[in-house]
This record gives sequence, C-alpha cells and structure tokens, in this order.
Amino acid sequence: MEITIPIEDPSRRSALYGSSDRNLRLIRTAFDVRITARDNLVKISGNNEGVARAAQVLEDLQQSLRHRPVVTDAMVQEAIEHAVTNGNGKARAPGWLSRGFDRIPTDRGAKGVRTGHSGE
Repeated sequence: MEITIPIEDPSRRSALYGSSDRNLRLIRTAFDVRITARDNLVKISGNNEGVARAAQVLEDLQQSLRHRPVVTDAMVQEAIEHAVTNGNGKARAPGWLSRGFDRIPTDRGAKGVRTGHSGE
C-alpha cells in the first residue's frame, strides 16, 4: 500500500523531517516502511499496518508543530509509541484506513482521497 500525506505548513517541513531527515528515518525504521519526501508531500509505502502507523506518527507530529516550533527525538519516539499502543498498551486500530482513505483525515475536516482499498 502507498499513501501520500501533504505537509500542512511547508515552512515547518525541516522541523517535521528532522536534521538530515532523522525523524523520517526513525519512523521508517520503527514501522519497516519506505518514506519518500518530495516538495510538500510525504509518500509512505509498505504493509497496511506499517503505513497506517507511520502516517499517524506524521499526523501527530504535524499537530505538535501547530503549537511548538520544533520536533524533538523524544516527541518522535512518543508519537511512535502512541501509534503502536494508543497510549494504553493496546494496538491502535487505523480506522481511517479501513474507510478507504489514502491519507489521514485531519481535524480540519479533510476527507482524504479514496483508494479503493478496504484496509486489507
């Protein structure tokens, strides 16, 4: 599966990606996915679960950047943990994926783009 996530604030792209793309590498390693960043888009490909969780981490970090000027290693690790466990020790269900979206709906009402995938 492959999804494309737009960068909400291009001026914060370097903060999101991290120094020398460190944050993207941490996410890639954590979920065994491929991540490609071009212009203001991030493409994630791999198995459904890994892609969904990596995308959730990016969304969480973008949300953090709405309120903070930087993303720290600790914030990335916390977002990864949250994507895996939802903070309660249980695996997080990527509900947006099962609805057939190819990117995460944001809290601003974006609906994402339908892919035809049913989460399988």
